[in-house]
Amino acid sequence: MLRTLCVVSALALVAPVTASAQRGGRGGDAEIAGLLEDARRAYDDDLDVDKAEGLLRQALDTARSSGLRGRTVAQVHLQLGLIIYTRDKDRARTVDAFKKALREDPAIRIDANAETPTLRSLFAEAEREAEPPRSADRDDRGRDDDMDRDDRGRGRRRDDEGASADDGISHRPVKRVDAGESLKIEMRLSPDVADRLYSAWVYFKTDSAGQYRRIAMKSSGDDTFAIGISKNYIKGSRLSYYLVVLDRDENIIASKGDDRAPMRVQIEDYPSGDSLTGEEWGGDDEDTGGGGKRKQLVSLSLSLGTGAGIITENATPENQPAAKVKGGFAPAPFHGLIEADVWVTPTFALGGFARVQIVEFTHAEGGRLKFVLMDTGDSRLVARVGGGFGKVRHLVQLGSLLDTTLEGPYFWTAGATYAYDLSKEFAFVATPDFYHLIGESPSFHFDLSVGVQLSF
Repeated sequence: MLRTLCVVSALALVAPVTASAQRGGRGGDAEIAGLLEDARRAYDDDLDVDKAEGLLRQALDTARSSGLRGRTVAQVHLQLGLIIYTRDKDRARTVDAFKKALREDPAIRIDANAETPTLRSLFAEAEREAEPPRSADRDDRGRDDDMDRDDRGRGRRRDDEGASADDGISHRPVKRVDAGESLKIEMRLSPDVADRLYSAWVYFKTDSAGQYRRIAMKSSGDDTFAIGISKNYIKGSRLSYYLVVLDRDENIIASKGDDRAPMRVQIEDYPSGDSLTGEEWGGDDEDTGGGGKRKQLVSLSLSLGTGAGIITENATPENQPAAKVKGGFAPAPFHGLIEADVWVTPTFALGGFARVQIVEFTHAEGGRLKFVLMDTGDSRLVARVGGGFGKVRHLVQLGSLLDTTLEGPYFWTAGATYAYDLSKEFAFVATPDFYHLIGESPSFHFDLSVGVQLSF
């Protein structure tokens, strides 16, 4: 009887403590998950790496004090490894963080949207060294389950036919959108993907943005999800996007496109302004940065340069017309180049120009067509072709004296312009041009000009 009373008394004392510990464990897990989410937002939204690391360290301290283990703690270690590599490029510490994550959850994987070849290699190294504990009764079925989890973690859904995760999404890619209008994106999920769905996201950025941002898609019924990207962010000449569906454990169970092969939307008649800055955005999104393309309806440029040509024996010296000129190389130093262009579309312009030689005044005027070959946001490469009327003056050596010749008066020209943005309105320009001068004394001529361009 006495022994029974002692046991009952002990249980009465232990039960509240055990219940309290359980409640503390659940509370600790929620606190860790909250700190993890805050760390992700600090990194994704503000690019504040130090703050993100501090929150992750706090989450690990909470886990140790609460005695918590498992997937949430593994995610903290994994995120810490990604931050260490991004900021410090410290491979050893990155591998160590990945190993700790794998010890907490051997099935954890780097999100396919964040994975790079280097991170994939470091994670594989951690997998080889982690040696997670294995139970003695683990059978082949357990290993197969892990393989399935591995496939899902890398963004692919495994089934009997080996179908990719893309098979779970039906989506008609958007090809064009007018600037100043919102962009609506819709997708329909297969029943098996819809049953496992926890969240659906669209990742998007302009060509000039450094990284993608994401926004949660919302259900519109019948396994259909949609989101409208605000017109405030339809800026630049092109927008890229891809779709991702996650389960409750944040494994990718379906996707359409990725950061290396996204779907692309042509933006028509784009306006000026910053792109994807996030200052006016509303909703459940995570901003990962961006840049902006500028408006360019009219551009004016002023350049200075020098040139040289290949003249023929038909050239006539201006001061000694009876002298015989030897054909060949002839310099044409110091000229100014004035250009004005109207951009009919973001990639095509009509313009006029005037080339004025400074030493012994000579001029040539004409028109050009311009085509954008490459646009990275900060810089552009533009091809140009045209023709006009006027002459180019070349220097020739006549014995011990210098004289000049005039070639023309008709010409056609081709060239290119490299423009680098100094601001939204101003750009540095460098322009090589070729002129074929046609007349009594034909010649080939080459110019190199550098200057500034004003766009508005």
